[in-house]
Amino acid sequence: MSMLPKVLSMVFLWCFSHITNATDWDMQKAYFLAIAAKCSYSSDKTEAVSCLKTHPMFSSVKESDIYLWHHPTRPDAYTLINTPKELILAIRGTQPPVKLSLNVSYDWLNDMIVGAVDNQGYHKGFQKSWETIKTNLTQDPTAKQLLAHVGARKFYITGHSKGGSIATIATLDMAENYAAFGLAKQPDETYEFEPSRSITAEKAKAHKADFANLWRFEYRDDIVPRLPIKEASQTPDSFIDQIDFYVSKIGFPAFASVGSLFYVNKSGEGKPIKTEDESRLFDERTAELAAHLKELKRHPKSLKLSEIIDRGEQRCVTSFQLIDDHIVYWQWLAQASKQNGNEVAVSDNKLHTLSSCCTQHLISGLKQCLTKDQ
Repeated sequence: MSMLPKVLSMVFLWCFSHITNATDWDMQKAYFLAIAAKCSYSSDKTEAVSCLKTHPMFSSVKESDIYLWHHPTRPDAYTLINTPKELILAIRGTQPPVKLSLNVSYDWLNDMIVGAVDNQGYHKGFQKSWETIKTNLTQDPTAKQLLAHVGARKFYITGHSKGGSIATIATLDMAENYAAFGLAKQPDETYEFEPSRSITAEKAKAHKADFANLWRFEYRDDIVPRLPIKEASQTPDSFIDQIDFYVSKIGFPAFASVGSLFYVNKSGEGKPIKTEDESRLFDERTAELAAHLKELKRHPKSLKLSEIIDRGEQRCVTSFQLIDDHIVYWQWLAQASKQNGNEVAVSDNKLHTLSSCCTQHLISGLKQCLTKDQ
């Protein structure tokens, strides 16, 4: 056999193995990992187990299957969930402002440290959080043991909001340096829910292939996945592109989303979106956000009690719809997972949302609703 046929055979086998091993969006897996991401907000193991058991695939989970860690002073936390078929690293997102404290305030401030780490291309605040988590992962005996005994099981990374943003950094770090974490292989897949951007556009381009098994879930009008600013063309056409273009002129680095996107539009229809079609979503979202903000400026023209209450409810719904779209993803997935296929639709009346809770209870019920959803 000559050299050329051998080379062609090797190339064919390489391409075939990569095609057959390539992963794709899976609705059931998304819901499963969304619950893991949700439960990473738990304050202790008992709460985490109760949270996880809302999904049937976690029905047999015990406290001994969970390693839950909170940094004593920094706003960083994660959970390792150990099951017979997988090990899940679920990174906690930004703590909701239900109970105001210095730690919660620090968490929000950490999100705003937008500059990039020099020569690394990471969001400074998120990178610092990952370094803190990484230190514990590589030094705590329990965490080290769990990582070292993944074996043939799947190893997933997941997170919501800031947790998803950190998951992007974790995915790249653990793929390139998996041996340093005691892992015998790279992470299998990463599922992120409503993540903001955590790496620069330049770094995203250089490592595009490393995010082949990363999926992002973004819901409707949520503004979080649009932050920080993205790379805009020199002749920006859309409103959001113009903002990105001019903000970049004052020295802010351009960040980028990575991996593949599954997007739910304002009609509740969810489907995978091609990379080249992502940009148009920003204009759709901007129009929706502008409509929300316009509604917030409106005030009742009468002092009639009934009109004031009606207007108050309307403004309340408008305000909290933005928050709602940031945390409702697991509820949408719970409904979508009951349908067949990966392109599905879920109507709003099937979702228990913050905005509906707002309508029912006004301000007094919001704390209870937000606590329940988180």
